[in-house]
Amino acid sequence: MNIKSITSNTAAALSLTAIISILAYYALLSNNKASFSNDDDETKDDHKQSTNQSSSVTNSSNYSKDDWLEKMPSHIQREIMKERRRRSKLAFLAMKSPMYDNVQMMDPHGELLAKISKKKAKWYVNKGLAKYCYYNEGKVILDSAIQGKNMSFDSLTRCIQLNFEPKDNSSNTTFHTADKQNICVKCGRGDYHLMRHHIVPSVYRTLLPKKFKSHMSHDITLLCGDCHVHCQQECQKRMNEIEALCPRQPGSEAMYINDDKMYKVRSSALALLNWRHKIPQDQIKVHEKLVRDYLLSVGGFQKIKPNNSLDDQGKQNHHHRNISNSQLQEVIDMDYRIENPHYIPGPELVVKSIIDDEDKIAHFVRSWRQHFLDTVQPRFLPEGWSIEHDVTSNAP
Repeated sequence: MNIKSITSNTAAALSLTAIISILAYYALLSNNKASFSNDDDETKDDHKQSTNQSSSVTNSSNYSKDDWLEKMPSHIQREIMKERRRRSKLAFLAMKSPMYDNVQMMDPHGELLAKISKKKAKWYVNKGLAKYCYYNEGKVILDSAIQGKNMSFDSLTRCIQLNFEPKDNSSNTTFHTADKQNICVKCGRGDYHLMRHHIVPSVYRTLLPKKFKSHMSHDITLLCGDCHVHCQQECQKRMNEIEALCPRQPGSEAMYINDDKMYKVRSSALALLNWRHKIPQDQIKVHEKLVRDYLLSVGGFQKIKPNNSLDDQGKQNHHHRNISNSQLQEVIDMDYRIENPHYIPGPELVVKSIIDDEDKIAHFVRSWRQHFLDTVQPRFLPEGWSIEHDVTSNAP
């Protein structure tokens, strides 16, 4: 299949629409309740006031429903609580150290090859493939005493020099040699939970041949927590559109197959456990019969004594037995889904359609770069970043 670049939907994301509704409703509510603003806040400009109000909505780590939150419609309450939970997890998901260290890597002749991380620089040195050195005014200054002294790598050098001649330097473009900033490429923030974003989703990248995924830092960028959410939503939309174009064999669409009979039994158990007091008596009997028949079929009533109550005709009904809450919970916990052995994940179908043609792979990668530009509209991309940049790497 020939994968074509798919234009992203122009409709606004659900979360953005919800946030706008939240802020508008909160602004109206705050005008009617004096407790939402202090006397000092009245002297501040409108922009700062709205910023403080929006922060109080989304940044609070208290999951309990506030008074003002209970006044809102239920769908807005859900969006606010979801946003609070998401923000509470940002610190755990964000990077703990900078992505870019801009350590200069030189070839044996003193020519700059690339700027790399401290971790990678130490790897080269530990493997005996490079040595630490100084770089000053366009010259590499070696000092054999550096490694012998107990000195900090951070304070002495930002440069290593390779001990071997690289096979191919043609891929060392401006992107590889330019300084890179540890900021969000969309909004420019550098102090708010930065995350790595893979322009080509990793579910696709991991299935590509090695030369299309090794040493490809060009397609990994930084986004802050808020921008990352929007970007992931747009990526998921495009993934769904691409995978919908891939033909599937009948029966391979769903990951799980529902057991309809077990699903009905589970639904009846849920109804009896949670809403028995709201269900008509005749419907309760229907639910109980479904659950009871299932428990009898699996031996769930072996230790339960018969119910001694009499039926409408005055005769003892030995077929009716009590169903305890613990037994209802056991039925609810039963998995009514069966794993589909014929299921093929969407990413595998997509990659399978292009894996035999390197031109299709190159087009696939560049189409994701274009999608990133169209949806995120980044303003702080590293120097040298380009849609037409190489899709394979021969980095040393």
